[in-house]
Amino acid sequence: MILVDSNVWIGLLSEDDSLHEQAGKALELLASEKETIILSDHVLSEVSTHLLFHERPETLEKFRKLVLGSRDIILRCLTPEEAREVSERVGKSPKRLSFTDEVLRLLSERHNYGLLTFDNDLAKAK
Repeated sequence: MILVDSNVWIGLLSEDDSLHEQAGKALELLASEKETIILSDHVLSEVSTHLLFHERPETLEKFRKLVLGSRDIILRCLTPEEAREVSERVGKSPKRLSFTDEVLRLLSERHNYGLLTFDNDLAKAK
């Protein structure tokens, strides 16, 4: 099971993004390995907001159909305990990770999920 960060989804769906090709290849590899993808509700929100304001409406709809219509993608919401722990972590990591990054870091650590990200600070913090 592997968490996929917002930058991967945005790279995949934004054809002009510098990470477009890399994101496509990374997700194709996960699919070929039949890896289950974990989608944090925070990543869902972050990607949806980005696509809403920076891409065409059909790109957002494509994302929704892709992630919410797939049996290979599991939507993972924080428990109240996890939300409290993430809230306490924010601003305390050496690289000052965003709230969403701290969510991914916590879920990865706590549940031993892999993490696919193009964010060097997050990758190093894990």
